Amino acid sequence: MKKILVAHGSPRTNSNSIALTGKLIESIVSKRNDTTVVTKYLREMNINPCKGCDMCKRIGQGCIQRDDMAVMYPLLRGANLIVLSSPVYWWGVCAQLKTFVDRFYALDISEFKHKKLVVVTTGGEEETGVQYRLIREQFQEVCNYLDMDFIGYMGISADDDHRVEKQERTYIRAEELADTIAASLSS
Repeated sequence: MKKILVAHGSPRTNSNSIALTGKLIESIVSKRNDTTVVTKYLREMNINPCKGCDMCKRIGQGCIQRDDMAVMYPLLRGANLIVLSSPVYWWGVCAQLKTFVDRFYALDISEFKHKKLVVVTTGGEEETGVQYRLIREQFQEVCNYLDMDFIGYMGISADDDHRVEKQERTYIRAEELADTIAASLSS
């Protein structure tokens, strides 16, 4: 059984990034019926920023903060695939997702080895905009550092006037990425 953890960073309940990621996950599950999916909405969780105290490394028992990362750490450890979903804010991912990713620091690097990562973002700018490249490159480097497999990135131009649900090409791209992900889960 393959385990997928989906972390939605959007602070909005009806966001384009949530809709697009939902379609992607639906497509993966239709191709791989041996998957379980756990979806978490970070806006509903109490996740504090990393304090940079380094107690996680000195003591070796994880983060000393007592917040909802206590729920997320076991999910991260158990996931074969991690899907991060975010709107584009100021040329990067939103604060909720960035805070979550910063807290990965408390885990030992070896716990990420060979896990797979997919990142989905939506923003108002054209898909040729620098922000999509910056986000993709950031997470490629994170994967290089953690010895994870960067399976894919989907940066889509969508806003309130151009909802992702009304863009057929976005669902075609989600299907294509789902094919890649499904194949990667076999290895």
